[in-house]
Amino acid sequence: MTAKKKAAKMKPRRRRASKPHGVGVKVAPRQPSAPVLDPVGPAGLSVQHQRFVAEYLIDLNATAAYRRTYGLVKDADVSGPRLLGIVGIAEAIAVGAAAHLAANDLSASRVLEELRRIAFANVREYFEDTGDAKHPHSLSVEQGAALAGFEVLIKNAKAGDGVTDTIHKFKLWDKVKSLELLAKHFHLVDEVLTIDTVKADERVARLTAARKRTT
Repeated sequence: MTAKKKAAKMKPRRRRASKPHGVGVKVAPRQPSAPVLDPVGPAGLSVQHQRFVAEYLIDLNATAAYRRTYGLVKDADVSGPRLLGIVGIAEAIAVGAAAHLAANDLSASRVLEELRRIAFANVREYFEDTGDAKHPHSLSVEQGAALAGFEVLIKNAKAGDGVTDTIHKFKLWDKVKSLELLAKHFHLVDEVLTIDTVKADERVARLTAARKRTT
């Protein structure tokens, strides 16, 4: 075969068009980035942990806060309290609780003052010298703090006299309960649990005898 025939049978090679840079090149999948931290929140807590802290400060219920953060999971009653043991979360809760107290003007002294007002309220201070009840707007701050309810009744108190009477009813907060809380706070009373071992042994013996009779 001559050289001319060989040349005729040879097909021209097609040049592959160059691909744009990056097309067809396999790129490794991007790794998920770390959770973005709230600049206001404590460093080191993820977004979910920060949300758990915020939810917990609403009602101080670890189980409910966990469900509101992570959804309706079965082990919320275990996982929620477990998060409270994490140092960062515990510190964030302490900071948040202090901020809530400051924002609402709450302090130990304020609580004790309110208990004092209730504990030492005097019902005679709610009446004028004439015996008429004071108008609620004329009550002092301490008197108003101890007042749990005020009711005005208009009715015929004495049947058959044809007179319409106006009756004022005052209700104060539990005085004894407030005194009890104050006494416990200042260690004026000590709660001592006493167990009568003799009576306890007698009850155990009776229960044991009753079980033997039923078997």
